[in-house]
Amino acid sequence: MENITIITGGSKGIGKNLAKEFLLKGENVCIISRNQKNLDEAKTELQQHSKKDIVTYAGDVSDENFVKRFYDDITKKI
Repeated sequence: MENITIITGGSKGIGKNLAKEFLLKGENVCIISRNQKNLDEAKTELQQHSKKDIVTYAGDVSDENFVKRFYDDITKKI
């Protein structure tokens, strides 16, 4: 994967709508949310708008340890 758009709060509202718009433009998308159930539901809904896989992470971006783990993992996928 070359580029990826990372959206925090991507399982609801504005974040989910932004993810949809990026997917419609053919972008690779990663959404982050604190709630795994909401992420799973958003991924299922968003997947209808793209053939690309949507990367999801459950965690709190105000938690420094989560951000470090996320960064280490996502840079391996890019």
